[in-house]
Amino acid sequence: MRVAIDAVLESGKLCEAAICYSGNLSSPHERKYTLDYYLKLARELKAAGTHILGIKDMAGLCQPRAAYDLVKALREETDLPVHFHTHDTSGIAAASVFAAIAAGADAVDAAMDSMSGLTSQPNLGSIVEALRFGRRDPGLDGEHIRTISHYWARCENNMRRSKATIAPAPRKCMCTACRAGSTRICANRRARWASTTHAGRKSREPTPTSTTCLAMSSR
Repeated sequence: MRVAIDAVLESGKLCEAAICYSGNLSSPHERKYTLDYYLKLARELKAAGTHILGIKDMAGLCQPRAAYDLVKALREETDLPVHFHTHDTSGIAAASVFAAIAAGADAVDAAMDSMSGLTSQPNLGSIVEALRFGRRDPGLDGEHIRTISHYWARCENNMRRSKATIAPAPRKCMCTACRAGSTRICANRRARWASTTHAGRKSREPTPTSTTCLAMSSR
């Protein structure tokens, strides 16, 4: 990271360095990824010249209490802006985002409503409305968020319809004979020869030759 940090600083740009979150900071049994572990990294990053500290919860593991404790400690220890990034894999990431905000996070990541949840980020529209009229109101226009969300929802539907009209490419047979380069047609290939669906119509693949393997594998 030091090479990248130095390069950004030499260019005169804003440098944000991320600390990857792992383990379970809330657990009394945690021995490696403790608060001291993260604070040590934060001090090293500040000494290297970092302008912003990022918390990268790439697996959506950061529980609400851990998010609050970590953000609060980082702000107090370094006095640097803190950016909290998580994923909604567990379905509880919005609670962690609110906990980070309550602890003083300067920036949090969220996803457009129609593209939020699961491995994406928590719902932006919901977070904005939950914070509205409060001390940390981001001031974003809910109507504009919904307009953009509807746009991406239409794009997603169009992509799904396009994919439905494209026949899947045939895959190679993965039996021992075929993987070894045999030119004979194996019994497995003949038995598993299947119809493919194209644009809603059933069609039949051409019969394979003894030198070409087009059978569908289980991969």
